[in-house]
Amino acid sequence: RQTMGFQGVLITQDLEIEGILTRYNYHRDKIAIDAILAGADMVVTQSTTVAVPGVIAAVKKGTISQERLDASVKRILKWKISLGLIDISVPLV
Repeated sequence: RQTMGFQGVLITQDLEIEGILTRYNYHRDKIAIDAILAGADMVVTQSTTVAVPGVIAAVKKGTISQERLDASVKRILKWKISLGLIDISVPLV
């Protein structure tokens, strides 16, 4: 993200593809964390029961900062607004 100066929303492909898991000896809980640390805003995986608790633990441990998550949320919300998926003229309750 930083090297290329990419400011848009970065979405991974499915992290369950065998090439990543077997060739690089990745564990399902670590691959989502590494994707987020590498700049991914949205992580696609079939193993949410493993990935989500792993990411939550990484945030609690400080491996993934709250600021990092906030930056992703901001990019995703701006993207959804630009697509008309969120009506900003309606006040939030």
